[in-house]
Amino acid sequence: MLVRAPDDFAVKPVSFYEMPDRLWYPHGVSMWTDGGIDEQPDDLHYLGLLILEAMSSVKANTRHLLRQMGMDRLGAYQRALPLSSSARGFHRSRIDPGFEMFDRKSWRAQFEAWRSGYEHKEKIEETEKILTDVRQNYESMAVALAGIPANKSSS
Repeated sequence: MLVRAPDDFAVKPVSFYEMPDRLWYPHGVSMWTDGGIDEQPDDLHYLGLLILEAMSSVKANTRHLLRQMGMDRLGAYQRALPLSSSARGFHRSRIDPGFEMFDRKSWRAQFEAWRSGYEHKEKIEETEKILTDVRQNYESMAVALAGIPANKSSS
């Protein structure tokens, strides 16, 4: 059973963003701070989306790997739970009308447009390097969860 912390919430307004696992995740431009609600700068907004994207991708790839190894859907889901973020993804049909929704192609295009005009390119490059490292760490965990010896995962 996946236990959620009492502070797992999103501040309204919330939009939904499609991720590689074909689920839609809530993500807002506002965040809770000690003094109340503050709007996130664009770099933090996109960082949050990129982290969700990395975790969603590794989770989907892990489930696929486990299914290819003969595990049933429920078993693959349960085995990949440690790779899930605290954010819950929803099927498109489960999201009430009225929420703004961005498919993956759209939000990635918005990110790339913002990225190309962002004045602190070194900050974006540093962030992308960190995300590459995060993804590699998650992929290593996925290999361990699948029970594949590390030397066989790269072949």
